[in-house]
Formats: sequence, structure tokens, C-alpha cells
Amino acid sequence: YNFLLQNTMNFIETISNYVLENYSVKELPNIAMKALNENIESESIYILAGMDEKDNSFEILQYFNHSLDELQINLPSKTAAAKILTKYYLIKMVENPNKVFEIMKILDNDVYKQIDWKGHERKHIGEELNLEYLYTWYREIQDWIDNGMILYFNDLSRDEQRMKFDENLLLEAKKTLRNNYTY
Repeated sequence: YNFLLQNTMNFIETISNYVLENYSVKELPNIAMKALNENIESESIYILAGMDEKDNSFEILQYFNHSLDELQINLPSKTAAAKILTKYYLIKMVENPNKVFEIMKILDNDVYKQIDWKGHERKHIGEELNLEYLYTWYREIQDWIDNGMILYFNDLSRDEQRMKFDENLLLEAKKTLRNNYTY
């Protein structure tokens, strides 16, 4: 499912995935193709788009860096990249309510856990990206899957619990998107 989501990312979202080290240098030609598909063009983008994973990594990286210079694009910081991708995945959660847990798992692994948050003051996991309420329900679903201790909706059947956890995860995704990631 992650592959399908990544295919719908735009150029900046894909670059953000590269910044968070979810893509290697060998995947930069695919990022260049995405740029061309969005009419983002430069001499080096054309060359990079014509390369593939068999080409020399140093040359691929060189053309990628040249294309950024030509386009006057600065790579986002890891935190900025995380915010760009958080917004992307929150939108995907809202668009795919039956996949909220799967998308949250990708958001957790490919975004949140890609940054060392030490040094950031926090009381709750995820608050650096305003995701702390999503993590409440994400963890409940994980506990539900693992037959762990469930803290909410203990008066409901197991299936009804899972439905409520998914509903709440989706509700928090909508709230977080609306309040913190305007689009």
C-alpha cells in the first residue's frame, strides 16, 4: 500500500521523502521524472530523468544537486520535510477512511521515526508534528491487534472497539489537518 501512496506524491513530497532518507540516491532519476511530469524543467532534470539505478551514484547525485541549483530549490530541513509529508499522509487518511491505520503506520515509520526528536520538549509522543491525539488511537489499535490492554470502549465487542478506534483515528486526522496543516 505504501508504494501506491508514494506514486501519488508530488515532486516536493517526493523530495521530502528523500530528505527523510526513505529514498536512496539511486531513486533520484524517478524523482526527476516526477518533476518533468509536473512541468518542472531544467537541463539537469532532463539528464537526471534519463538516468537509472545502474548509473554511477556520484553522477546521479551531482545532476540532482545541479537541478536543484538550476531550479533555485533548497532541500527542506528534516523537520520541514516531516511536516510536508505529515500533511500528505493526513490528507490520504481523510481520503481513504478504510485505510487509516495502515496510513498512520506509514506516517509513524517513514516520517515520525525518521527524525531524532531528542532535544524537543514534549509530554506526548507525536506532539512535535501535532500528532499526539492520533497516537492515542494508533496505540489503542496496536494494543487491540496484539490483544493487549485496551483503555477505551471496554463496554463494546472487539469488532465494535476496532471500529471506534478507527473512527477516532480518522476524526483526529481531520482535526489535525484542519487545525495545523491548512490546505
